[in-house]
Amino acid sequence: MSLESILTQIDDVLYTWLLIYLLAGSGIYFTALDDYESQMARGLDPVFHESNIGLTNTDVWKDRPEDDTPADVGGDTGIRM
Repeated sequence: MSLESILTQIDDVLYTWLLIYLLAGSGIYFTALDDYESQMARGLDPVFHESNIGLTNTDVWKDRPEDDTPADVGGDTGIRM
């Protein structure tokens, strides 16, 4: 096992723990999980909308129009869970 391979594995582990810390520590993870479970309980096909969990001004996730149809490229979209 080369030094580069070992450092890459350490890097992957550190980034994973950082992501877990940021999501769980900020409460976003649990809010998103509650939203997902709520949609499942209502018999819906869960779709992630930033506004459902209190996120605003995100570049990646934008709310989809109310009819839930796919938006044009560059438009607002929800993300299927």
